Amino acid sequence: MVFFATFSNGELPEYIKVCKRSDPDLYDCISNSVETLKPKLRKGIPELNVPSMEPLPLGTLALNRGPQSARVDFNITNLLVWGPSSFIIKSMNHDIPNYRFAFKVLLPKLHFKGQYSINMNVLLLKLKGRGLATGNITNYFGDVNMQGHKIIKDEKEYLQFDKLNIKLKVGQTRFKLDNLFNGNPALGTLANDVINQNSDLFIEEIKPALEKSMSDIFTEAANNILNKFTFDELFPE
Repeated sequence: MVFFATFSNGELPEYIKVCKRSDPDLYDCISNSVETLKPKLRKGIPELNVPSMEPLPLGTLALNRGPQSARVDFNITNLLVWGPSSFIIKSMNHDIPNYRFAFKVLLPKLHFKGQYSINMNVLLLKLKGRGLATGNITNYFGDVNMQGHKIIKDEKEYLQFDKLNIKLKVGQTRFKLDNLFNGNPALGTLANDVINQNSDLFIEEIKPALEKSMSDIFTEAANNILNKFTFDELFPE
């Protein structure tokens, strides 16, 4: 969610477009600026200390719940997600004098993979295995709120954002777990169908980690850029 920047020598990199705070079409300007910047966010911007956004690491997730007759023990390690940088801004409210921005965004498609282990009882089916887990989440909607504040550095004013608040609403989810039943294809397909019928259980565990990771990396990216340029450089009249 980083919108503007200039280099200290006054040159503007081609992937960043400045928007004047007095621009009557500020929403369109910011949206266009973000579209130009998104490919750089995916790979990172070393010259501005902006980290790569993809793949986005979520670490380890664990789902352990239920009585013995319907027990679910499901763990994913080394979970990585691709697609967060492809967000689309659907609407925006801004209050530049108070350094506030609020966005509604769409994440059209997220792809994830990690190493899983599962021990799960569903009805008469006992699922047990470990291996590669992959999946897709489509049409994830999110609310993003940004609150900034000014800091003084070398007698100059800079803008910094507090940690972004991101809340996601789940779209459609599809999992695939390899090597269930020792790789038996028929039983593996049946088991994956059962898992996907209960995908809400799994995605509710992924969502908080995804919200936190996206918040962390967007906040870091924004503040690394904002820390280099004064408020007046970033938000010209």
